[in-house]
Amino acid sequence: MISFQTTRLDIRPLVLSDAEDVFEMRRDPEVAKWGSSGTPDTTISQTIDWMLSSCGPAASDTNDTTISPKKTYLKLVFAIRELQPSTIFPEPKVIGTIGIKRLAMPLGPVGSNRVRWELGYGFHVGAWGKGYATEAARGVMGHFGEIKWVLEGQGQGDDAVVVADGLWAATAEENLGSQAVLRKCGFGFVGEFVDELGRKNLDFQVLA
Repeated sequence: MISFQTTRLDIRPLVLSDAEDVFEMRRDPEVAKWGSSGTPDTTISQTIDWMLSSCGPAASDTNDTTISPKKTYLKLVFAIRELQPSTIFPEPKVIGTIGIKRLAMPLGPVGSNRVRWELGYGFHVGAWGKGYATEAARGVMGHFGEIKWVLEGQGQGDDAVVVADGLWAATAEENLGSQAVLRKCGFGFVGEFVDELGRKNLDFQVLA
């Protein structure tokens, strides 16, 4: 599986042993309000369900706690840790997650077979304001081709769908911090849409 490091971060596939750290992040209302559900996890079981959603244990991996993509839903999620201890996180722990998934185009017509590769991320509040989201996003973008190759099965795409060019991302209209991250990474605004929770989202794309 794909693992790499940036200047300050270690980024590797999410594993089930990360559940406690991820739960600590996802239980925080400030983090959860920007997520897809808009509500915090209240139990670690919810966090584990999220970690396993559309993914499953990698049967071929020597570590049976590794989360790997299923063929039915193309998604790869990474855990993010600091390379060096900090005053906020003196012990090694997961401070964020970042991933790429393939999903239907929010701006496409109903019934369209158009899909896209979308970037998503979330961080522990203690890691906000340090430039970690930008650093991690740039790192993942540098491995975008490799990630697609893994998810699609040695480069073979699904002939039943039309995959939009580049890498996409969506963020709530009020999430100015995330919008700044995307613009720093070269994403450009392409439109807006209302999600299933009734929230207005801004849509971004970069030709990666």
